Amino acid sequence: MARNQSRVDRAIDVVVENGGMEAFKKLARKLGLSEGDIDTISVRAPQNLTEQKQQMLRMWKQRGGSRATPTVLMEACRQAGITDVAEKIQRAMDRGTISEQMHDDAYVGDVCEQALKKYYKRTQSYYTPLNWCPWVEMAQKDNHVPVRVNRVTRELCTPADLAKEELLTEDDAVIMADNVKRVIFEGPSGIGKTTLLRNIVCHWSIGQKFNGIKMMFALKARHLKASEDLFDAIYQHNILPRDFVIAKDRLREWVQKNQEKVMFIIDAVEETPGFSRDHFVAGLIFGNYLRESYVVLTTTAIHNLKVPILKSCDAYYVVEGFNQEDVDTFVGKFFKKDKEARGMRELLTQYGHSSLQYGHSSLVDLCKTPMYLMLLCLLWKEKDRTRRDTVTGLFEGIVDISLRKYCEKHLHLNPQEEIPEDLQCKLDELYELSWKTLNKKGPIVLKETEVTNIRESMVKLGFLIKEKGHQAEKFAFGHRLLRELFAAKYVVKTNRRDLYDMMWSKGCHSMHRFNTVCLFVAGLLGEHANPLFESFADSHKAMTADANCSQCCIDTNTVLACRCVVESTQPRQFGLFVAETLTANMGSGRVISLNFFRRHPKLNTLLGLSYIVENINCLDDHGRVDDSKRISLVLDNLWIYRQKGLARLGQAIMKTRCIDSLAISSTGLDVSLTNPRSNDSNNEGMYSFFEAIGDPRSMIRALTISAQIDRMSESAIQAIPEAFKNNVNLEQLDLFTLFSKRCSYRCSDSDKRNICLRTKHIEMLLTDVTKAIENMSNLRTLRISANVLREEMSKTLFVPALDSHPSIKALHVVGQVKGRGHLTMTGAKSLARILEKNRKLEAVSIRLTTVSEDTREPLADTLCEGLCQTSAASVELLFNCVLQREARIFADIVKTNANVTDITYSWHTMFPSFLATLAIHVRVSATLERLVLCGKFEDGESLVELVKAAMANDKLGSLVLNGKFFVDRTVSAVTACLNERQEDRELERPFILHLSGDVVGDNAEDAMTELDQLSKSCADHNIVVHNTLSVETHPDTYIGSLQLRAAMRAKRERRLRSPQASERSVQEEPRKVRKTAKRRRGKTRGRNREERALSKEESHRSRQNWLKCHVIGLIIILVVVVAGVVILGWCDVRGGT
Repeated sequence: MARNQSRVDRAIDVVVENGGMEAFKKLARKLGLSEGDIDTISVRAPQNLTEQKQQMLRMWKQRGGSRATPTVLMEACRQAGITDVAEKIQRAMDRGTISEQMHDDAYVGDVCEQALKKYYKRTQSYYTPLNWCPWVEMAQKDNHVPVRVNRVTRELCTPADLAKEELLTEDDAVIMADNVKRVIFEGPSGIGKTTLLRNIVCHWSIGQKFNGIKMMFALKARHLKASEDLFDAIYQHNILPRDFVIAKDRLREWVQKNQEKVMFIIDAVEETPGFSRDHFVAGLIFGNYLRESYVVLTTTAIHNLKVPILKSCDAYYVVEGFNQEDVDTFVGKFFKKDKEARGMRELLTQYGHSSLQYGHSSLVDLCKTPMYLMLLCLLWKEKDRTRRDTVTGLFEGIVDISLRKYCEKHLHLNPQEEIPEDLQCKLDELYELSWKTLNKKGPIVLKETEVTNIRESMVKLGFLIKEKGHQAEKFAFGHRLLRELFAAKYVVKTNRRDLYDMMWSKGCHSMHRFNTVCLFVAGLLGEHANPLFESFADSHKAMTADANCSQCCIDTNTVLACRCVVESTQPRQFGLFVAETLTANMGSGRVISLNFFRRHPKLNTLLGLSYIVENINCLDDHGRVDDSKRISLVLDNLWIYRQKGLARLGQAIMKTRCIDSLAISSTGLDVSLTNPRSNDSNNEGMYSFFEAIGDPRSMIRALTISAQIDRMSESAIQAIPEAFKNNVNLEQLDLFTLFSKRCSYRCSDSDKRNICLRTKHIEMLLTDVTKAIENMSNLRTLRISANVLREEMSKTLFVPALDSHPSIKALHVVGQVKGRGHLTMTGAKSLARILEKNRKLEAVSIRLTTVSEDTREPLADTLCEGLCQTSAASVELLFNCVLQREARIFADIVKTNANVTDITYSWHTMFPSFLATLAIHVRVSATLERLVLCGKFEDGESLVELVKAAMANDKLGSLVLNGKFFVDRTVSAVTACLNERQEDRELERPFILHLSGDVVGDNAEDAMTELDQLSKSCADHNIVVHNTLSVETHPDTYIGSLQLRAAMRAKRERRLRSPQASERSVQEEPRKVRKTAKRRRGKTRGRNREERALSKEESHRSRQNWLKCHVIGLIIILVVVVAGVVILGWCDVRGGT
């Protein structure tokens, strides 16, 4: 290192001895010195030019550190125009007077590794957990408690649909592997992300882990400027010393050669200045360079990042904090005295027993976040026994202790005295600065000029920290949460309505950056938080009235209001205020809907929601429940990590008596799925929740529950029937259960003696649900998923209960669009049996994707048999698509069933053959009063026949045609039909024709004009036409498909008319066979593992059956032949005799 300094000094001497002053000033500018630096040095030695040169070059050398080399100086001389001086330096280097040491790769790696480990041991082994509490210092190795992380499946890690796969500790998280190069950790502020990274660095520096890594660079994202490159940032971070022997270019060369031995750790990537796709950090993550190196990132919210880096990450972890065991371990390590640790544990144990009372469960949940637990332990250590069960209370306590200690140590004041006025002014300035930095974009770094008046006191307090680097001093806040607390203090101090309005986002463009500040404002205001919630009311009203506002933004604000209700420490007061706001803005539908997007609710969300729900008022002036004021509550995609607050939410729904309809998914409530190692994995909270909403006192009359049985545990499945088995007020039950069609390959490979988990779960669900439904005497409407009926065990468990149920009047069977709930032959038979035997049914609705099966089973025929014999007066058949033959079969219901008065057919295309058949049956029907058809109407002739048949039927009074689309010629044909009927004779009774949908075609407007004129004149002849048709403005796609089909039809007809058609058809037949076989092989190859295994087993079984049949046939033939020979021989003997 000294030799390197002497080489630079000798090069400087060469420059000083040669060249004039004007040329030297150009050189100074090329070396990066400012005009101010040049003028300052000129004033110091105005007469001594040599001294000026010496001072300027010494300044460049000091600032450049290891980057100040003879090569750099020589290149600057050439740029400044003094090439002769550059040549003198070059000649001196060639003679060996000045030489740059070229180190081999082994030397570079060893020197950098030693320097980095030495720096990390000094800075990372002992740390102050909270920068504003410098009196607490802990050893990283002895006091660190690993946090819990959730590994997220990479293919399912979209922000709107997260799927948690496995809960791990941070030590189990895979950070280095052949297929894991980029790892990202996500979690809210204070959850332990920075401490996790510090632990990684500490383990590497002492040689415990990551022994394959030669260099580890721990960087802060807020210092990674877009104007620099990666290696400039490394030297600016002060990780390597200023006079480091390895130059930047040499380090870059080594890293590029040894990428697999390098790891980059970047904390808070969302704070990167000017973060975009072109930023070098994004290039590092995307693998544009240094692709084989390892990169570990942290962020508070991935969906807030402007650059989609998640797809480039090989592993994605969500940091969840501590569980109860981790909390106990942390308390034991924090307190050196057993007495203090015992007292802290008793405090948490005491609070944990009262989970339904306000505040107690809040403190227990607070301790799941490492920073909040740290704050609570610090307060306990400082003998502060004030009850603090909110985040604001914890931070306020720590800030108060910091101020008292500062006044006692530096100002020599009594800790009990008030804060001096000058210190309070500095704090106010810090509060305002916090608010300004919160509003500006970019990194949270303060320049020295911004904190001139407060830097000394705030640094000693720990509220600000110095950012160490090779450039000018900069400052940052001790923690993000501390900055947001100070910003909230500024909002409360100024008490301005416009600042309160900024707390509530009116659009997703804001990324909800004020959410934490809003929580702190609610906590600081306490019982005086009315202005904050008034701003929420105005924001919620504006957002619900705005048609362009996304529902997710409204839900985010509502969830934030739930948290603020608890943070204010006055949950009943402000829970009532929020409840009134939600009910006032929910519209005529009277529905409060919250979509959680499968993200775990944050702290106190469910608790706050319970206070809002229990304060919903639906009583009249006499204190009785007014049914017109009751509401519907929808909790969509609610996936919880802990069941704290869930039981209380159920109690609130039961007590309010204002929830008329409730819809919820039970899959996300299964904690054994989202947090299998939790103490709540037995789902007691879920059981209590369903038991509460199933209580008759809840007065819930409509309940919707969805469940994915394959993924849920037995305790969660057993809890589902508790939601409705005891509720005598329940009139409508929607039970949508999903489970796979067959067992997975894991189940088929397991021990055959053990019962299949899928079969066990389905049997458990059907048994409990059947018992519950049998005892529900007031149930009027039942909606079930189709896959419930397709199981063989439903024939003996579920179907008999519906055969003879005395109160069910309406049955709805629904299948999923994606095929998981389609109806098989078993399901069709079960449904047909229910329709035949239950004579109490008044309405039947079947909504499926299709009734066509690859097995060629007569599914439509079976289903139609049950529909023809049902007692229901109203029948709905809603399919995505059916075949023509199946459509004609369903048309027979009108003819055969004498009970049907209202029938609906809905599928993709209304075939002419179906319409013609339906017209024949409608004409002779004696009971049909209303007919509804929904689909695409292309054929006018068959539709006219149906309209004529409808008008000829004296009983049928309403015909509804919903076209998707109507072709213009079809509308014209119907118009002409009505004109003829109008001129012929007047109907003896009123006939109503509803026409809705879109009209396409070149003459669509003319057809619409004719129909409008007709609708005005038909009323005098007892024909009422309700026309709500509209001309499709962009029918290109549809018309294009019609033209294409017409062209194909014409081409096919021309081929048939040609003389060579028969010969070509014979030649093309083998080709068609080959194409069909190839297509079948492609379908077979496209099956999943279970289907392939099943197909192999079926093919093997079919081959065995084929061999058995042939063997039996051969044996029979052989027996017959032998018998014939014997008989013939016997006959010959008798003849001879």
